[in-house]
Amino acid sequence: MEPINDEIAREFRFFRVYKDGRIEIFYKTQKVPPSTDAVTGVQSKDVTIQPEPAVSARIFLPKIQDPAQKLPVLLYLHGGGFIFESAFSPIYHNFVGRLAAEAHAIVVSVEYGLFPDRPPPACYEDSWAALKWLASHGSGDGTESWLNKYADFDRLLIGGDSGGANLSHYLAVRVGSIGQPDLKIGGVVLVHPFFGGLEEDDQMFLYICPENGGLEDRRLRPPPEDFKRLACGKMLIFFAAGDHLRGAGQLYYEDLKKSEWGGSVDVVEHGEGHVFHLFNSDCENAADLVKRFGSFINQNATNLPEKVGGARVVLRDARGGFVEAGAWKIPALSSALHVEMQAVLHAVRLASQLGYHRVRLENDSSLAISIITTYVDSGYTMDLLAGDVLYSAASFTASKFVFVSRKK
Repeated sequence: MEPINDEIAREFRFFRVYKDGRIEIFYKTQKVPPSTDAVTGVQSKDVTIQPEPAVSARIFLPKIQDPAQKLPVLLYLHGGGFIFESAFSPIYHNFVGRLAAEAHAIVVSVEYGLFPDRPPPACYEDSWAALKWLASHGSGDGTESWLNKYADFDRLLIGGDSGGANLSHYLAVRVGSIGQPDLKIGGVVLVHPFFGGLEEDDQMFLYICPENGGLEDRRLRPPPEDFKRLACGKMLIFFAAGDHLRGAGQLYYEDLKKSEWGGSVDVVEHGEGHVFHLFNSDCENAADLVKRFGSFINQNATNLPEKVGGARVVLRDARGGFVEAGAWKIPALSSALHVEMQAVLHAVRLASQLGYHRVRLENDSSLAISIITTYVDSGYTMDLLAGDVLYSAASFTASKFVFVSRKK
């Protein structure tokens, strides 16, 4: 048996390479099984997307109140520099489950190939395979029952953190490049995104990804034509002030704003470090990140056919905690008022089914309420607070928040 050669050839942020060819990853990833959260009722299970090369996912399903209700779907891609971490690790299991509960959405958290066993571009191709697999359920006859039964593919989003945010950008560009009709992306969320920037991170990426274009590789420095191809109309970017990736993320944002993309982008910054929400999940800023992420998912009601609108409501308790959500398509809308009327009606009916008797609408819907008062049971009380009502080009109510209280 030959003696082990501990002489180091190269060392990077996440691993070192020995002269005998061994690679030592500094961070060991633990894994936990799927489960049902006793507090939120979110269920999870693991599925195989493809056997070879192996791609799998953990699917999170929020507590179902109405079996006929369809839920938004998020494809989530974890971080870890394409080297470590997992959709099955404790921190990602907990974060994604919390997000599924907050947004009342199905989340498909992808387990993709990592360096050194499967170096990039494996992670990009695995993520693409996962998105295509997810989209194959749009007709209701896919291999996964939760997606067939509950997923609303008119509300499909992509998101991820760090390296997973980089993968999310790549997927949105690839969808826009091929124009595949069964892949419609309502929005993209980038949390503390990785787009290079620091020399040590750039060199590490180029080392683990031998098939590269140097420092101007489009995965590190997206060119203007890639922004133009983004297959989404909305994007939300989270930054952390103390993040070593913050500078490159800002350049990405500025290039996006200058591009011919034509969509809208919102930015949220917290005075924290990189992916702080995973390691300090109980802090106030972590709760804010989850809440804003969930709100973006529920406000992102795109991809409805032209001349088709809908009514969407989100029921919350007096403290703002999530209770239930619903979305209904309404064909041949003639006015925004029609949308308002339908939204109020659906809110009241849904609240009634859940045992609530008092509804407070945080939208200026006084005219709609006055018109439909005769349809509301006499046991209901409705209080109105002034607010904003948002519409997309298809006259779809983009946000509708309804606060309710239970019967005593």
